[in-house]
Amino acid sequence: MIFNSVDYIAEFNRIQQGIQDETEIERLRDFWFSEITKSKLENNDKQKLNELKEEYEIHEEKEIPNLEINRCWFREIRNSRNLYEEQKIALNIQCNKKLKALSNEKYDKINEEIPKIETANLLNNKHHIDIMIRELKNENLKDNKDVVTLQQKR
Repeated sequence: MIFNSVDYIAEFNRIQQGIQDETEIERLRDFWFSEITKSKLENNDKQKLNELKEEYEIHEEKEIPNLEINRCWFREIRNSRNLYEEQKIALNIQCNKKLKALSNEKYDKINEEIPKIETANLLNNKHHIDIMIRELKNENLKDNKDVVTLQQKR
């Protein structure tokens, strides 16, 4: 069945708006991927929607390791059959920016948390902080931030 242009645009807009409004990451991955796949849209429009979906998923990512090269997002983007090469490059750049932003946020959080450690909770808090520090890499931090300095503070 061929859509008339009004129905086609309405279908594209429905999916696009649904992706933009979605608040649940699992639903974004599963439901909206399915909606894109089963739609009668042309492949180039499906690819635009898949890129939008991936952008929103990356934007919502909270785990530093998932954004690193050769990890979750890098592999998902590389192996995607739903994206053009230019889209893959753009999404990898977005991952890198998100990785750096998340790393700097976590650095600041740890830096604020270290002075608040009470002697009674020192051992438990140090272990928790050590785990968080191990996720950080200097190349993802701003120039005035350094993992070794943070480790020495704790």
